[in-house]
Amino acid sequence: MDRLIDDFLRDCTLRGMTKITVLHYGYCLKNFLTYLAGKDPVEVNKEILRDFIEYLKAKGKSQNTVENYFSVLSTFYELLTCERPFWPTLLPALVLHTLIQKWDEKRVC
Repeated sequence: MDRLIDDFLRDCTLRGMTKITVLHYGYCLKNFLTYLAGKDPVEVNKEILRDFIEYLKAKGKSQNTVENYFSVLSTFYELLTCERPFWPTLLPALVLHTLIQKWDEKRVC
């Protein structure tokens, strides 16, 4: 898994993200992996993602912070999909997109 994280952070750098942004992305991703407590990130599903939202909110994280985490996770799973296109259970990027869309529809601006 460390190699995937390193590849992800290298990809972020190649995309032109600043060093601070790359460090932040690494921080968010490592927090998520810690939350998973040894579960395989490839096996992440909608229920785990919803539980993660509840976890972040219970820790007092703002809406912007939650959205930031999901932006990082979407980017990470996008990379995994490109790196491992034949993983049949790798659908979190699509799940994240759907959750974020539904979340945005419920937001009051």
